[in-house]
Amino acid sequence: MNTHKGLFRYTRLIYGISTAAAIFQCTMDKILLGIPNIIYYIDDILCFGKDFTSCKKTLVSVLHRLDKYNVRLKLVKCIFFQSKIKFLGQVIPNGTRTTSPKKLLLF
Repeated sequence: MNTHKGLFRYTRLIYGISTAAAIFQCTMDKILLGIPNIIYYIDDILCFGKDFTSCKKTLVSVLHRLDKYNVRLKLVKCIFFQSKIKFLGQVIPNGTRTTSPKKLLLF
């Protein structure tokens, strides 16, 4: 913010909590820019590859980038090297994608 008393930077969310998700997503876009074979939304990051080696290479790239920008991960929330995973309401087994049964309405 530029005023007659100088240049200042906000230290809090100026429009309240409603903008936090968009600001965080924009920050993650900048941090993870250019890394192939990833899908991310807010704080969920999915790394994938054709085989174990390419998946490992992508994961290492993501971890190095997050470390570079001081983004910390909680190890108990991380799931590594799975052939079937739940991601954003979808179940992804071996490259195919289906809706999670928990998200379906049964009449």
